[in-house]
Amino acid sequence: MFVNFSPPPLRTTWVQPVAAGFSLLSFVTTGLSLVPYGSTLRSDGARIWMLCTSVRGTRRWIAAAALASQQRRGIRPRAWKQTWLKVVCSVRDASVDEYSGNMLAYMAASDRKDAAQSATFLERCLELMPSAQLISRELVAREASYFCAWFRGDAIEAERWLSQVKRLRVATPLVQIRTNIALSCARRDFDAAFAGWMKGAEFIERLPRTSIKSLLQESWREWGDEIRQRQGQKTRPNDHGLGFQA
Repeated sequence: MFVNFSPPPLRTTWVQPVAAGFSLLSFVTTGLSLVPYGSTLRSDGARIWMLCTSVRGTRRWIAAAALASQQRRGIRPRAWKQTWLKVVCSVRDASVDEYSGNMLAYMAASDRKDAAQSATFLERCLELMPSAQLISRELVAREASYFCAWFRGDAIEAERWLSQVKRLRVATPLVQIRTNIALSCARRDFDAAFAGWMKGAEFIERLPRTSIKSLLQESWREWGDEIRQRQGQKTRPNDHGLGFQA
């Protein structure tokens, strides 16, 4: 509209060719986004194709969005709707959506302290790492480190997974603190674990007041109680026979 109906004086200046080039670029970008492509990141065209051709894929995508909405409202992962969690893991197509769905299911199982289910979903995420973005691959390797340290008490295996994380600053400070606490517990160094827990509590306290902050505070206090309980037991956590290795 600007190109075609601009005042005559502007048509002889640099404004019109720049506007025409911007318009053309916008049309080309829109056209490319409608092409169904992408494994790590899906284009709009790929999403539209999925909505038109895959009922199960569409249900999975909608269920994942619904679970994300529950998380934004401050609902603990262990309280997420179970039918939606089943749906997000219902399609095995080695896509980024399957990876995201299994990660959501892992978060819920981990919050329920269900080590066996957590291992199942985390192993699938590790199998799907090639289809995920680089940042997601780094985060799932860090999550594998946390899992080995906290659920299995295996500091050596946890350190092997952590060694695969090349960009340590990709993770948020709280995720890094959480991993370090789990490693300290696996090494039976509870002084370091409690020092890390206090650091994490202070970090959460500085966050803006939102429903997510309340969720983090609740789960962090609960985790502190579990660390004290584990310190009192003075025994190594049970090995649940989970077989993935770095």
